[in-house]
Amino acid sequence: MLFRSVLSQILAALAGHVRAAGQLGVWELASSVESATGEVKVMEDLVAIQGTSFDTPQVLFVNKIGGMEDIPPGIVAILTPSGVDVLSHIGIRARNQKVLLASCHDAGIFSALVGANQGHKFAKVALDSTMQVTVEAAEASSPMAPTKAAAAVKLAAPDLSPGKAKYVMLDSEFATGCLGGKSTNLQLLRKPEAKALLGADVALPSSVALPFGVFERVLAHSSNSAVSGKLSKLEAALCGTPAKDEVTLQEMRDVIVGELQAPPELHSELVAACTTAGMPAGLTEDDEACFDAIKAVWASKWSARATYSRKACNIPHSSLHMAVLCQQVVAGDY
Repeated sequence: MLFRSVLSQILAALAGHVRAAGQLGVWELASSVESATGEVKVMEDLVAIQGTSFDTPQVLFVNKIGGMEDIPPGIVAILTPSGVDVLSHIGIRARNQKVLLASCHDAGIFSALVGANQGHKFAKVALDSTMQVTVEAAEASSPMAPTKAAAAVKLAAPDLSPGKAKYVMLDSEFATGCLGGKSTNLQLLRKPEAKALLGADVALPSSVALPFGVFERVLAHSSNSAVSGKLSKLEAALCGTPAKDEVTLQEMRDVIVGELQAPPELHSELVAACTTAGMPAGLTEDDEACFDAIKAVWASKWSARATYSRKACNIPHSSLHMAVLCQQVVAGDY
Protein backbone atom coordinates (compact mmCIF):
# COMPACT_ATOMS: atom_id res chain seq x y z
CA MET A 1 0.00 0.00 0.00
CA LEU A 2 2.86 2.40 0.84
CA PHE A 3 4.51 1.68 -2.53
CA ARG A 4 1.24 2.42 -4.37
CA SER A 5 0.78 5.67 -2.45
CA VAL A 6 4.31 6.84 -3.22
CA LEU A 7 4.01 5.80 -6.87
CA SER A 8 0.72 7.69 -7.15
CA GLN A 9 2.35 10.85 -5.77
CA ILE A 10 5.29 10.52 -8.17
CA LEU A 11 3.02 10.07 -11.19
CA ALA A 12 0.88 13.02 -10.12
CA ALA A 13 4.00 15.20 -9.78
CA LEU A 14 5.24 14.12 -13.23
CA ALA A 15 1.92 14.65 -15.01
CA GLY A 16 2.43 18.36 -15.56
CA HIS A 17 5.99 17.89 -16.85
CA VAL A 18 4.92 15.14 -19.25
CA ARG A 19 2.10 17.30 -20.61
CA ALA A 20 4.49 20.23 -21.03
CA ALA A 21 7.03 18.06 -22.89
CA GLY A 22 4.28 16.83 -25.19
CA GLN A 23 2.88 20.37 -25.60
CA LEU A 24 -0.47 19.13 -24.36
CA GLY A 25 -1.31 22.22 -22.33
CA VAL A 26 -2.14 22.40 -18.62
CA TRP A 27 -5.81 21.45 -18.97
CA GLU A 28 -7.10 17.89 -19.34
CA LEU A 29 -10.76 17.30 -20.19
CA ALA A 30 -12.86 14.53 -18.68
CA SER A 31 -15.96 15.96 -20.33
CA SER A 32 -15.92 18.58 -23.08
CA VAL A 33 -18.66 21.14 -23.63
CA GLU A 34 -18.04 24.07 -25.98
CA SER A 35 -18.96 26.66 -23.37
CA ALA A 36 -20.93 27.07 -20.15
CA THR A 37 -22.06 30.17 -18.25
CA GLY A 38 -23.13 30.23 -14.64
CA GLU A 39 -22.83 31.62 -11.15
CA VAL A 40 -19.31 31.28 -9.72
CA LYS A 41 -18.73 29.18 -6.62
CA VAL A 42 -15.39 28.19 -5.05
CA MET A 43 -15.41 25.17 -2.76
CA GLU A 44 -13.06 22.66 -1.17
CA ASP A 45 -14.92 19.59 -2.45
CA LEU A 46 -18.35 18.44 -3.64
CA VAL A 47 -19.35 16.65 -0.44
CA ALA A 48 -21.37 19.54 0.96
CA ILE A 49 -23.62 19.74 -2.12
CA GLN A 50 -24.27 16.04 -2.70
CA GLY A 51 -27.99 15.38 -2.99
CA THR A 52 -28.83 19.05 -3.62
CA SER A 53 -29.88 20.91 -6.78
CA PHE A 54 -29.57 24.48 -8.09
CA ASP A 55 -32.19 26.66 -9.76
CA THR A 56 -29.57 28.59 -11.73
CA PRO A 57 -26.52 27.24 -13.61
CA GLN A 58 -23.35 26.98 -11.54
CA VAL A 59 -19.66 27.18 -12.48
CA LEU A 60 -17.59 25.53 -9.75
CA PHE A 61 -13.92 25.85 -8.86
CA VAL A 62 -13.31 22.75 -6.71
CA ASN A 63 -9.99 22.15 -4.93
CA LYS A 64 -10.40 18.40 -4.45
CA ILE A 65 -12.31 15.73 -6.36
CA GLY A 66 -12.15 12.05 -5.44
CA GLY A 67 -13.91 10.67 -8.51
CA MET A 68 -16.90 9.00 -6.83
CA GLU A 69 -19.06 12.12 -6.47
CA ASP A 70 -22.37 12.78 -8.18
CA ILE A 71 -22.97 16.07 -10.00
CA PRO A 72 -26.06 17.85 -8.66
CA PRO A 73 -28.56 19.25 -11.18
CA GLY A 74 -27.77 22.85 -12.10
CA ILE A 75 -23.99 22.54 -12.35
CA VAL A 76 -22.73 23.33 -15.86
CA ALA A 77 -18.95 23.39 -15.36
CA ILE A 78 -16.40 22.06 -12.84
CA LEU A 79 -12.76 23.13 -12.85
CA THR A 80 -10.31 21.42 -10.48
CA PRO A 81 -6.59 20.85 -9.89
CA SER A 82 -7.36 17.19 -9.11
CA GLY A 83 -6.71 14.62 -11.78
CA VAL A 84 -9.98 13.09 -13.01
CA ASP A 85 -10.04 9.70 -14.72
CA VAL A 86 -12.33 9.74 -17.75
CA LEU A 87 -13.78 6.41 -16.57
CA SER A 88 -14.39 7.61 -13.01
CA HIS A 89 -17.95 7.93 -11.72
CA ILE A 90 -17.87 11.71 -11.90
CA GLY A 91 -16.30 11.67 -15.37
CA ILE A 92 -19.08 9.47 -16.73
CA ARG A 93 -21.73 11.55 -14.95
CA ALA A 94 -20.26 14.76 -16.43
CA ARG A 95 -20.48 13.44 -19.99
CA ASN A 96 -23.99 12.08 -19.48
CA GLN A 97 -25.16 15.39 -17.98
CA LYS A 98 -23.29 17.56 -20.53
CA VAL A 99 -21.18 19.22 -17.83
CA LEU A 100 -17.77 20.67 -18.69
CA LEU A 101 -15.27 18.92 -16.38
CA ALA A 102 -11.60 19.84 -16.64
CA SER A 103 -8.43 19.28 -14.56
CA CYS A 104 -5.63 21.84 -14.37
CA HIS A 105 -2.14 20.32 -14.02
CA ASP A 106 -0.57 23.61 -12.94
CA ALA A 107 -1.44 24.58 -9.35
CA GLY A 108 -0.22 28.15 -9.90
CA ILE A 109 -2.41 28.71 -12.93
CA PHE A 110 -5.45 27.25 -11.17
CA SER A 111 -4.87 29.37 -8.08
CA ALA A 112 -4.52 32.52 -10.22
CA LEU A 113 -7.70 31.62 -12.11
CA VAL A 114 -9.63 31.22 -8.86
CA GLY A 115 -8.29 34.55 -7.60
CA ALA A 116 -9.22 36.35 -10.81
CA ASN A 117 -12.78 35.02 -10.87
CA GLN A 118 -13.65 34.71 -7.19
CA GLY A 119 -15.06 38.23 -7.15
CA HIS A 120 -17.22 37.71 -10.23
CA LYS A 121 -20.88 36.89 -9.85
CA PHE A 122 -21.01 35.04 -13.15
CA ALA A 123 -18.37 33.48 -15.40
CA LYS A 124 -18.23 31.91 -18.83
CA VAL A 125 -16.04 28.83 -19.26
CA ALA A 126 -15.10 27.90 -22.81
CA LEU A 127 -12.66 25.79 -24.80
CA ASP A 128 -10.27 27.40 -27.26
CA SER A 129 -9.05 25.93 -30.54
CA THR A 130 -6.45 23.82 -28.69
CA MET A 131 -9.05 22.42 -26.27
CA GLN A 132 -7.65 24.47 -23.40
CA VAL A 133 -9.94 26.15 -20.88
CA THR A 134 -10.63 29.88 -20.86
CA VAL A 135 -12.62 31.70 -18.18
CA GLU A 136 -13.98 35.22 -18.36
CA ALA A 137 -16.43 37.32 -16.39
CA ALA A 138 -19.99 37.28 -17.64
CA GLU A 139 -22.85 39.68 -17.14
CA ALA A 140 -25.87 38.62 -15.11
CA SER A 141 -27.91 39.13 -18.26
CA SER A 142 -25.89 36.52 -20.15
CA PRO A 143 -28.12 33.72 -21.41
CA MET A 144 -28.21 30.75 -19.07
CA ALA A 145 -30.05 27.56 -19.93
CA PRO A 146 -32.77 26.70 -17.41
CA THR A 147 -31.93 23.80 -15.15
CA LYS A 148 -34.24 20.84 -14.86
CA ALA A 149 -34.28 18.73 -11.73
CA ALA A 150 -33.44 15.10 -12.21
CA ALA A 151 -36.47 13.03 -13.14
CA ALA A 152 -37.78 10.67 -10.50
CA VAL A 153 -36.65 7.09 -10.98
CA LYS A 154 -39.02 4.22 -10.30
CA LEU A 155 -37.34 0.95 -9.41
CA ALA A 156 -38.84 -2.32 -10.55
CA ALA A 157 -40.33 -4.20 -7.62
CA PRO A 158 -37.96 -7.05 -6.67
CA ASP A 159 -39.07 -10.63 -6.18
CA LEU A 160 -38.59 -11.16 -2.44
CA SER A 161 -40.09 -14.65 -2.31
CA PRO A 162 -36.80 -16.60 -2.79
CA GLY A 163 -35.23 -14.68 0.11
CA LYS A 164 -38.15 -15.65 2.34
CA ALA A 165 -37.72 -19.33 1.51
CA LYS A 166 -33.93 -19.66 1.75
CA TYR A 167 -30.90 -17.60 2.64
CA VAL A 168 -28.60 -18.74 -0.17
CA MET A 169 -29.22 -19.62 -3.83
CA LEU A 170 -27.14 -21.84 -6.13
CA ASP A 171 -26.13 -20.35 -9.47
CA SER A 172 -28.51 -22.77 -11.19
CA GLU A 173 -31.33 -21.01 -9.30
CA PHE A 174 -30.34 -17.47 -10.28
CA ALA A 175 -33.27 -15.62 -11.82
CA THR A 176 -34.12 -12.08 -12.88
CA GLY A 177 -35.97 -10.12 -10.24
CA CYS A 178 -34.47 -11.68 -7.12
CA LEU A 179 -30.80 -10.82 -7.80
CA GLY A 180 -28.78 -8.02 -9.35
CA GLY A 181 -27.73 -7.75 -12.98
CA LYS A 182 -24.26 -9.26 -12.58
CA SER A 183 -25.70 -12.46 -11.08
CA THR A 184 -28.39 -12.86 -13.72
CA ASN A 185 -25.98 -12.06 -16.55
CA LEU A 186 -23.63 -14.78 -15.30
CA GLN A 187 -26.52 -17.19 -15.51
CA LEU A 188 -27.14 -16.16 -19.13
CA LEU A 189 -23.50 -16.92 -19.91
CA ARG A 190 -24.02 -20.49 -18.69
CA LYS A 191 -26.59 -21.19 -21.40
CA PRO A 192 -25.42 -23.49 -24.23
CA GLU A 193 -25.63 -20.80 -26.92
CA ALA A 194 -23.46 -18.44 -24.83
CA LYS A 195 -20.94 -21.19 -24.04
CA ALA A 196 -20.63 -21.92 -27.75
CA LEU A 197 -19.71 -18.29 -28.41
CA LEU A 198 -17.28 -18.07 -25.50
CA GLY A 199 -15.42 -21.22 -26.38
CA ALA A 200 -14.03 -23.99 -24.21
CA ASP A 201 -11.11 -21.88 -22.94
CA VAL A 202 -13.34 -19.38 -21.13
CA ALA A 203 -14.38 -20.56 -17.68
CA LEU A 204 -17.03 -18.94 -15.49
CA PRO A 205 -16.56 -18.56 -11.73
CA SER A 206 -18.53 -20.74 -9.33
CA SER A 207 -21.16 -18.57 -7.68
CA VAL A 208 -23.79 -18.55 -4.95
CA ALA A 209 -25.89 -15.58 -3.85
CA LEU A 210 -28.02 -14.16 -1.07
CA PRO A 211 -31.10 -12.81 -2.88
CA PHE A 212 -33.13 -9.66 -2.30
CA GLY A 213 -34.99 -9.74 0.99
CA VAL A 214 -32.44 -11.75 2.98
CA PHE A 215 -31.11 -8.65 4.74
CA GLU A 216 -34.63 -7.69 5.82
CA ARG A 217 -35.23 -11.27 6.96
CA VAL A 218 -32.03 -11.29 9.01
CA LEU A 219 -32.84 -7.88 10.48
CA ALA A 220 -36.28 -9.14 11.52
CA HIS A 221 -34.75 -12.12 13.38
CA SER A 222 -35.31 -11.99 17.14
CA SER A 223 -31.57 -11.72 17.80
CA ASN A 224 -31.49 -8.42 15.87
CA SER A 225 -34.42 -6.54 17.40
CA ALA A 226 -32.10 -3.98 19.01
CA VAL A 227 -30.20 -3.49 15.74
CA SER A 228 -33.46 -2.97 13.87
CA GLY A 229 -34.52 -0.31 16.36
CA LYS A 230 -31.20 1.52 16.09
CA LEU A 231 -31.30 1.58 12.29
CA SER A 232 -34.87 2.89 12.26
CA LYS A 233 -33.94 5.76 14.57
CA LEU A 234 -30.81 6.60 12.59
CA GLU A 235 -32.69 6.56 9.28
CA ALA A 236 -35.30 8.91 10.76
CA ALA A 237 -32.45 11.23 11.80
CA LEU A 238 -31.27 11.76 8.19
CA CYS A 239 -31.94 15.43 7.49
CA GLY A 240 -30.60 16.01 3.97
CA THR A 241 -27.60 18.06 5.13
CA PRO A 242 -24.47 16.18 3.95
CA ALA A 243 -22.23 17.39 6.79
CA LYS A 244 -24.65 16.00 9.40
CA ASP A 245 -25.80 12.98 7.43
CA GLU A 246 -22.22 11.75 6.88
CA VAL A 247 -22.00 11.04 10.62
CA THR A 248 -25.39 9.34 10.72
CA LEU A 249 -24.65 7.21 7.66
CA GLN A 250 -21.36 6.07 9.15
CA GLU A 251 -23.20 5.07 12.32
CA MET A 252 -25.70 3.06 10.25
CA ARG A 253 -22.91 1.22 8.44
CA ASP A 254 -21.12 0.58 11.73
CA VAL A 255 -24.28 -0.85 13.32
CA ILE A 256 -24.86 -3.24 10.41
CA VAL A 257 -21.24 -4.42 10.21
CA GLY A 258 -20.56 -4.47 13.95
CA GLU A 259 -23.83 -5.55 15.57
CA LEU A 260 -25.99 -7.51 13.12
CA GLN A 261 -26.13 -11.21 14.08
CA ALA A 262 -26.39 -14.08 11.62
CA PRO A 263 -29.15 -16.65 12.16
CA PRO A 264 -27.48 -20.10 12.57
CA GLU A 265 -29.18 -21.39 9.42
CA LEU A 266 -27.55 -18.75 7.24
CA HIS A 267 -24.00 -20.04 7.61
CA SER A 268 -25.03 -23.69 7.27
CA GLU A 269 -26.86 -22.84 4.03
CA LEU A 270 -23.87 -20.85 2.78
CA VAL A 271 -21.46 -23.73 3.45
CA ALA A 272 -23.78 -26.24 1.79
CA ALA A 273 -24.28 -24.03 -1.28
CA CYS A 274 -20.56 -23.28 -1.67
CA THR A 275 -19.76 -26.98 -1.38
CA THR A 276 -22.34 -27.84 -4.03
CA ALA A 277 -20.88 -25.11 -6.27
CA GLY A 278 -17.46 -26.73 -5.97
CA MET A 279 -15.72 -23.98 -4.02
CA PRO A 280 -12.78 -24.91 -1.74
CA ALA A 281 -13.86 -25.74 1.81
CA GLY A 282 -11.40 -23.22 3.23
CA LEU A 283 -13.43 -20.32 1.84
CA THR A 284 -16.25 -20.79 4.35
CA GLU A 285 -14.33 -22.13 7.37
CA ASP A 286 -14.34 -18.76 9.11
CA ASP A 287 -18.06 -18.09 9.47
CA GLU A 288 -17.44 -14.72 11.15
CA ALA A 289 -15.29 -13.47 8.28
CA CYS A 290 -17.87 -14.68 5.75
CA PHE A 291 -20.68 -12.85 7.47
CA ASP A 292 -18.55 -9.71 7.89
CA ALA A 293 -18.05 -9.63 4.11
CA ILE A 294 -21.79 -10.08 3.53
CA LYS A 295 -22.64 -7.34 6.03
CA ALA A 296 -20.24 -4.95 4.32
CA VAL A 297 -22.26 -5.32 1.11
CA TRP A 298 -25.55 -4.74 2.93
CA ALA A 299 -24.08 -1.71 4.71
CA SER A 300 -23.09 -0.13 1.39
CA LYS A 301 -26.77 0.76 0.88
CA TRP A 302 -26.03 3.56 3.35
CA SER A 303 -22.88 4.89 1.68
CA ALA A 304 -23.01 8.64 1.15
CA ARG A 305 -23.08 8.44 -2.64
CA ALA A 306 -25.84 5.82 -2.74
CA THR A 307 -27.96 7.73 -0.21
CA TYR A 308 -27.58 11.10 -1.94
CA SER A 309 -28.29 9.52 -5.34
CA ARG A 310 -31.56 8.08 -4.03
CA LYS A 311 -32.49 11.48 -2.64
CA ALA A 312 -31.69 13.23 -5.93
CA CYS A 313 -33.84 10.72 -7.86
CA ASN A 314 -36.67 10.67 -5.29
CA ILE A 315 -36.20 6.97 -4.56
CA PRO A 316 -37.45 5.91 -1.09
CA HIS A 317 -34.78 4.13 0.94
CA SER A 318 -37.20 1.25 1.50
CA SER A 319 -37.40 0.63 -2.26
CA LEU A 320 -33.76 -0.46 -2.48
CA HIS A 321 -32.92 -4.06 -1.59
CA MET A 322 -29.42 -5.53 -1.57
CA ALA A 323 -28.45 -8.95 -2.89
CA VAL A 324 -24.97 -10.43 -2.36
CA LEU A 325 -23.06 -12.39 -5.01
CA CYS A 326 -20.42 -14.71 -3.49
CA GLN A 327 -17.48 -15.92 -5.59
CA GLN A 328 -13.96 -17.13 -5.01
CA VAL A 329 -11.40 -14.41 -5.75
CA VAL A 330 -9.15 -15.63 -8.55
CA ALA A 331 -5.64 -14.22 -8.87
CA GLY A 332 -5.34 -12.40 -12.17
CA ASP A 333 -2.67 -13.39 -14.70
CA TYR A 334 -1.44 -10.14 -16.25
